[in-house]
Amino acid sequence: MEQRFHDQLELMSHYAKENARDDLSENEKNRLQREIEELIEALSIKRGAHHEDQERIFSIQQRKQQIMNWLHDRLGDVDANAEEVFEPGKRTIVAKGDKLFWSRSDGTLAPVSKGMILMDGLWDINYTFDKKTVPRKLRKRYYIETAKRMLEDELNQQIYIDQERSFGAEVAVRKGYYGLISDREQLKMEGHMAEKMVFSFLKKLTYDHDLPFEIESANIYEDIALKTDFIIKVKMRKRGVSVEEVEDSHVIGVQFTIGKKLRGKKGQVDKAKHLAKEVGSVLEDIIIVRIPLKELRPLFLAWSANKNPGGPDELWSNEIKEKIFKGLLFDLLDKDEVDAMWNQIRLSENPFEK
Repeated sequence: MEQRFHDQLELMSHYAKENARDDLSENEKNRLQREIEELIEALSIKRGAHHEDQERIFSIQQRKQQIMNWLHDRLGDVDANAEEVFEPGKRTIVAKGDKLFWSRSDGTLAPVSKGMILMDGLWDINYTFDKKTVPRKLRKRYYIETAKRMLEDELNQQIYIDQERSFGAEVAVRKGYYGLISDREQLKMEGHMAEKMVFSFLKKLTYDHDLPFEIESANIYEDIALKTDFIIKVKMRKRGVSVEEVEDSHVIGVQFTIGKKLRGKKGQVDKAKHLAKEVGSVLEDIIIVRIPLKELRPLFLAWSANKNPGGPDELWSNEIKEKIFKGLLFDLLDKDEVDAMWNQIRLSENPFEK
């Protein structure tokens, strides 16, 4: 996302938060509405955009504020140890000691990992929790991750509106946004399906194991304009001014491909690196990772029959998982360190225990 658009959303966020207050007088409400109209008009002129588009972007910002309010309420419910409202379709999580289980439709319990629980919203699987056994920390984290996904979806819609119809936007980029949203909703392209499965697999690992990296999703601007499918933050230990070590991170964009040809992609990524610097992106570098993956659609359909926790990537063999893990990290970390991490993961019960 461009820095100037980020600044615009920060400004809108302030007004959306004020507009969500329920203690405003009529005079205050009227004043706030005038200020919001003035803001939208000023942004339309500054951005060279249609007034109605800025209104839509602000409307989405208000929805984002509603999500933040929803999260605040859910975290408050957890602190108050309130009963969760039953919702059809949600699966129940219970804990026995330090082990987590989900309740099948027949009442039997099956093991599940923390990473699966926190990432299953990506596959439209939702959970409720036995408050007597499941730690509050996990329940809070679940609601935070759920809110983050909802906020990311709303942000992508805002970027889409801004880039689609703003004056001066490149036609090729606009077409790219149309294609991306369509593919993500319908999972029609194996490339996008592979990205989603790889992201799910790696993100679960960061929740279930103490690993020196974090995985984040790329927003729609980073995906199309900066050729980044997801972002990896590699944690680095270094000495500061004092004797104590401090932790820093390198932020790397990953262009993931299952195709055989890289020549065209290398040129695109080189251009994206220059653009990232121009727009003030947090990405320090963008790398291409090629890992051939086959028969993704049959795998997805096989998983869809029961939709067990963890997503379709849980059906990958350990050999494929190892290829993905090492294929990504060998370019970023010491080979021996990566091998040691993978061996530790293999020895653990989850997420590989079926």
